[in-house]
Amino acid sequence: MNIYNAVRIAASPSARGMGVLVCLNDEIHAAREVTKTSTARLHTTSLGAMAMRHVRAMKEAVASGVKVVISSRAGSGRTFGPSKIVDAGFIRADNLNPQKARILLALALTTTQDSDEIQRIFEQY
Repeated sequence: MNIYNAVRIAASPSARGMGVLVCLNDEIHAAREVTKTSTARLHTTSLGAMAMRHVRAMKEAVASGVKVVISSRAGSGRTFGPSKIVDAGFIRADNLNPQKARILLALALTTTQDSDEIQRIFEQY
């Protein structure tokens, strides 16, 4: 049924321009919103935060011109940027997991080196 629905969506004029869509269980989702999770567990959690030594190293990288993207492997939710993250020059991946964020960053870097423009790309795509 998923394949049937996916073909119907792909053929639909109203789906044009919406980017990559995923159809599962009679629901349609933007591909960036979909992450395969554990098939054996009902709930997963993620604990802890970045160590200060990591933050210092990332700030040094940004100062030397490296683009640093903040993402999460938590499985769902958005990466919000408190002012200290924004002020440090880190790019927020929004709701993209690290694997997807890496691909979008690679694509963005083919067109710009401007961090503000890369952030806009992450917010749009």
